[in-house]
Amino acid sequence: MSRRLATCVLALALASCTSAPESTEAPHAAESASTVTARPAAARADVKTLHYEIEIAAPVERVWSTMLSDAGYRHWTSPFMTGSYFEGSWAEGARMRFLAPGGSGMVAEIAANRPREFLSIRHLGYVMNGVEDTTSEGVTSWAPAYENYRFESVPGGTRVTIEQDVLAGFEAYMDAAWPRALAALAQICEDE
Repeated sequence: MSRRLATCVLALALASCTSAPESTEAPHAAESASTVTARPAAARADVKTLHYEIEIAAPVERVWSTMLSDAGYRHWTSPFMTGSYFEGSWAEGARMRFLAPGGSGMVAEIAANRPREFLSIRHLGYVMNGVEDTTSEGVTSWAPAYENYRFESVPGGTRVTIEQDVLAGFEAYMDAAWPRALAALAQICEDE
């Protein structure tokens, strides 16, 4: 696996080596809190939307804040890459970088942030050697791509549901890493 491809896999697994079809509609910030955004299935053969879910024995507020905190994020994303971190703000409309220890990864923006309910990340491109690439053919073939998180209060805790668009060929990697990442998130939320 090339360094660029490995970085992409790492970064978008945290915030993933996603690919979304041009027809994928982003969730809109103006949506009401009760609206659940339905996105069309990936229209291109090389893109899939993956789904993951976990129930965590902790209140939504704790899961939300732990997942998005610097320390919590570094912990739960370690199954994708030890030392993963983010730079930026989770505020709606804010620019974010999801990075590997060497500083390469993904550049994104927060498409929607409804605290303790819904978070949508719009991936825009790569960061390589500190330089953002949002315009190359390699990026425009998949960007923007979306990664959505839903948080729901359930008896005994919180259900977290993830929807992530990925390039074909990355499903096995994601299917192996996401359950470990969600188990790590559950462990730190439940141990608090």
